[in-house]
Amino acid sequence: MKTVILILFSLFIICACNNNKKFDENKEAAAPILKSQADTANYTEIQWVDSIIDFGTMRTEDSMHFKFRFKNTGSKPLFISEAQSSCGCTVTNYPKDPIMPGKTSFISATFNSNFSIGPVFKTITVMANTKNNNQHVLLLHGEIVSKENR
Repeated sequence: MKTVILILFSLFIICACNNNKKFDENKEAAAPILKSQADTANYTEIQWVDSIIDFGTMRTEDSMHFKFRFKNTGSKPLFISEAQSSCGCTVTNYPKDPIMPGKTSFISATFNSNFSIGPVFKTITVMANTKNNNQHVLLLHGEIVSKENR
């Protein structure tokens, strides 16, 4: 229940930092991934090993790296077409090649705490060719304290 509340709460959080993230605009490279998402016969299943990460406490001006692990539990190749963070203070990276059935991979995220002190909830929205729901929300949460605190 606590997890559900955290996810719902994070969806209503307005990001306090600027989103200056640049997106890949190479449409030719993205075409096979987008085509695979439109073809529902090639949908597969994903199992998230890590979908919520509580990083505890970190100081302002620090950064942390995280890995959200997942497994392709379906029978078709898994294509991740996008992993977009809720604001520019979290930068994501995702596999561009297909993840074959039974294989594992991860979405990486780097969070920079260069903003206000207090609780923080950041989401990463992942788009994939998955059955029932092709949009998955990952959550990073914790607390930012002054860099003078140790």
